[in-house]
Amino acid sequence: MGVLLLLLSILLVWLYTLLPLMLFIIVRNIPRFFRYFRKKDTVSSISLASLFTAGDRRLALLFLCIVFFASTGIYAGQRRQWMRADNANLQAKEYYVVGQVVYTYRRAISSFLAHPDMYKILVPLNAFQKLIYTMGVTQLPADDAEEAVWAEQWFVYIYSRNLKVKQGSYSDYGELGKGMFRGANGKILTKEEAKKGEVPLLPSDNEYFDLVWHCLETMATREFADKEMREHHYLRNYPGMAHYYALKASRGYAKLFLGSRRFYVQMESMTKRNELLVDWLEELPDKWRQSEKISSFIREHPKVEAMREMALILTLVNIFDARIWAKEFDCADPYFRRLYAIRGQLVGENNTTSVLLLMKEKRTALQFYKVAINSPMARFSNFVAKELCGTALPGKENMREFEQRAISPEDARRRDIRALFSPELKLLGMTDVLEEKYWTKTPHGYEYR
Repeated sequence: MGVLLLLLSILLVWLYTLLPLMLFIIVRNIPRFFRYFRKKDTVSSISLASLFTAGDRRLALLFLCIVFFASTGIYAGQRRQWMRADNANLQAKEYYVVGQVVYTYRRAISSFLAHPDMYKILVPLNAFQKLIYTMGVTQLPADDAEEAVWAEQWFVYIYSRNLKVKQGSYSDYGELGKGMFRGANGKILTKEEAKKGEVPLLPSDNEYFDLVWHCLETMATREFADKEMREHHYLRNYPGMAHYYALKASRGYAKLFLGSRRFYVQMESMTKRNELLVDWLEELPDKWRQSEKISSFIREHPKVEAMREMALILTLVNIFDARIWAKEFDCADPYFRRLYAIRGQLVGENNTTSVLLLMKEKRTALQFYKVAINSPMARFSNFVAKELCGTALPGKENMREFEQRAISPEDARRRDIRALFSPELKLLGMTDVLEEKYWTKTPHGYEYR
């Protein structure tokens, strides 16, 4: 079966390579078509055979040879890696290695597109990849986590590697319609009604992000019969997948372009997921240390640890916000205390070295710091930590964006927090912040405003 699927994949990819050739032939023969329709040519002169020159046929054959040898090379390499004596689930791997051939071409083609779903170009290859997946996973034990690796690699990573999402994941509003929510009590709520926070919300249906969550949950909670699969995919790639989910899931389940977090954190089922994800991310370093191979990889690629810490920070901030909307915020909340710890780890508190300083990707490191420390939500959580709990979160905020205003940078920061998070401040009982006035420079001098 594996060989037959390989041959089918070669044929399908070969047809893809013929598309540019066919387009070239059509363009080249436009004058002949034009003359024919003006009755200056005969039917036989534009027969199908005459459209293809000997050079065209040789080029098509060359494409077939290239695809054949490239595909068999990829296939042989995958078999050497995944079908050794020390690998497991070898019968299922027959499908996996063929699937890797198809995935290689899907990924290569998507690299030339602004989005993998652009123009539906990949639909035939996607369907064939799904067929291989469906046939192959039936050969895996039901309790084996390897199935999630296949799903993540073939159906998630093709989007997540460039922080894209599957087409429709943000805009398929379902039966409720745009800007509508279903409460936990079954009532349909408008956006304005949901914003009041009086009724917990249910997440919108989202098949794609449910798949991402399935992969995260399965890899973290099930066993791998194949040790190499566990190390190569789960232990190395999990932080990136968790970081992607933490960044994108709120918009996916709230189906809003702006302000999605405010509704996402009111979904109790999503908060329970986030609590589980925190536990799984915190378990990873111990698992890394159990393998010298993985420990070495993490030391050589500090971005992996940085993504783990970023995923934790984003997820813990969502839990912090959820506690506020549930009217359950407590400075002693263990998840809030964990936010203190992981921010301290990220910025290199207590004479430790920040992983951001070890990263080769300096621009990415700066972006991580901006999101973790200087984003509006990061500033708000730090503000609450200092004002209500008495101790600011670790990490020095950059105040440059608040300079050159009519009020002091610190007052400008407080005013921005008040403007962006007034509902949360009311829920926390911090109404005094909403009534603050600041010594403000005006054309008539300084006034309290």
